[in-house]
Amino acid sequence: MTKTIIFDFDGTIADSFKQTVNIINSLSEEFGFQKELNYEKIRSKSISQLIKDLRISFWNVPRVISRWRKELSKIIYTIKPTQIVPALKKLKQKGCVLGILTTNSEENVRKFLKANDLELFDFVCHGSSLFGKDKILKKIIKKYKINISNAIYVGDEPRDIEAAKKLNMKIIAVDWGFSSKELLEKSEPDAIVSSEKELADL
Repeated sequence: MTKTIIFDFDGTIADSFKQTVNIINSLSEEFGFQKELNYEKIRSKSISQLIKDLRISFWNVPRVISRWRKELSKIIYTIKPTQIVPALKKLKQKGCVLGILTTNSEENVRKFLKANDLELFDFVCHGSSLFGKDKILKKIIKKYKINISNAIYVGDEPRDIEAAKKLNMKIIAVDWGFSSKELLEKSEPDAIVSSEKELADL
């Protein structure tokens, strides 16, 4: 049976962590929240904790994320892939169905994939909200008639782990993205990988 592997985008495939931090900080004055410049401190906290610590109001979160997507689109061609590329190519060669689930825009994702010669994916799905990835996962499973027992979700944040767990889907976390290994461990994914070689053996 064909294995389906669904990937988060930012941090997992695209090495966009520092650019994201810089963009969010650049919006702090406009939207009235605090800056955070310490990369390791950011990686040690979940997105919900960061929103609280930076004092981003609940009502401003969608507006900040919308602006982040817009600003990121201006530099998307400068963003490089993470170490994941060899694993993606190996998994595709094995006959796996590959997909992307992201809170970024589909346009940004497809521009990135084309620029980096990574048009290996069978589908790209996005959601506008930072939270509720489980709902989008559920729609993907229904739309593409995916056998959840033969599917894996790969992400780099606690919210990715939580989304997969809600659907009883196997979840593999990568520790090179937006969250530290220590933070990922607290959410108890099925496995945490530190290299593309480990991922290629899925």
